[in-house]
Amino acid sequence: MANLLEEASILITPTAYSEGKIHAVKPSRAPFADLDFTRGSSATRINEQGLIENSQGANVPRLDYSDGEASFLFEPQVTNLVKFSNTGFIIDPPQSTSLIEDCQGRNTALLIVPKNHADRFDYVIPQNSFIDNQKLTYSWYRKRLSTPIISNIVGDLKTKKFLNCVSLEDNNATKIGSNVNGYDRFQVVFKIIDSSLDATLRLYYGDIIGIGNSSVAYWGHQLEKGNKATTLIATNGSTVTRLRETASKSGLGNLINSKEGTFFVNMAALSDSLNWRFLSLSNESGTNRLVLAYKDVTKTLIVGYTVNGISVVEFNHTLTNVDEFIKIGFRFKKGDFALILNGNEVATSNNQTMIDIGSLNTFNSSLPNGNLSFEGRLKILSIFKKGLLNSELISLTS
Repeated sequence: MANLLEEASILITPTAYSEGKIHAVKPSRAPFADLDFTRGSSATRINEQGLIENSQGANVPRLDYSDGEASFLFEPQVTNLVKFSNTGFIIDPPQSTSLIEDCQGRNTALLIVPKNHADRFDYVIPQNSFIDNQKLTYSWYRKRLSTPIISNIVGDLKTKKFLNCVSLEDNNATKIGSNVNGYDRFQVVFKIIDSSLDATLRLYYGDIIGIGNSSVAYWGHQLEKGNKATTLIATNGSTVTRLRETASKSGLGNLINSKEGTFFVNMAALSDSLNWRFLSLSNESGTNRLVLAYKDVTKTLIVGYTVNGISVVEFNHTLTNVDEFIKIGFRFKKGDFALILNGNEVATSNNQTMIDIGSLNTFNSSLPNGNLSFEGRLKILSIFKKGLLNSELISLTS
């Protein structure tokens, strides 16, 4: 694969970046293909040491190591509604608490000794904060110092009581992350029933840990819109919003052969969110474009090719899991279109329609108009000026 990537006219990997830029490996001299990056707020990431890090300032791309390897992270705009993310909000003060090392290596995680079985975290969602049936996700990090009294509760918090909201997972939490400085991450997804009334989410720990016991530490509480927890947004007394991340670059016409070429990416979605999420190559107006997208249909990838506003090639493929990395190779060539995924040819077309020379000159992590931004992780993005052979695409994507 390395030899093939040397033939790419544009190659971007999770290596070099600076404020406002994702730097391309190729070309290494003008004309450059560095992407313009925006995120108008700070953000956290999991760094190379496996710890959560707060140091990514506004407009600084995030190299995230959630799976042990670096990838550029693109997330939507999200607000953490829990005002104290380190400790959460405890409705009934426990017998005692102490602070121990958290997912950042600091002593801010809460080790709790309950005084009764009803001790719990509690969150009240004020009326008219959301619409009816709005999905929300509560997430937290948990570290076991010893086995609690009840050891079979996922995440060691029991979401057994909802007021004016209902769990979408039969009150069960789901494990979504592992071993961040000894902590695992969990989430529970629920929805508002009647938005005109207050809603309350309660997460009990007293009967799980046991009165007078101190076996579990909790940290990194987050409540956000949507059905999947995003990276932690640190709060300390007020809600905090992390703005969406985008990347784009115009003036790439000399590096893209609009008559023939290959678009190769290694990417994963954040979740099966049922929203469109795009990567695109296009002309300035977007009437001519090539797109890779996660569709608004469960576990569905689409690769499309549009000329003068008319779709001429559209490949749809069902994925096993959208949040798993997939290597995608798309060859666009007159009479010879092909889609190769993870070493397998999954779709072809002999359509004779081609985009005008020079039309593909702009990259966006969205549709060309900036809508429906990509939400996921990106390990490789490369463009070739020729349509790679099937054998080459199979090798590249295997």
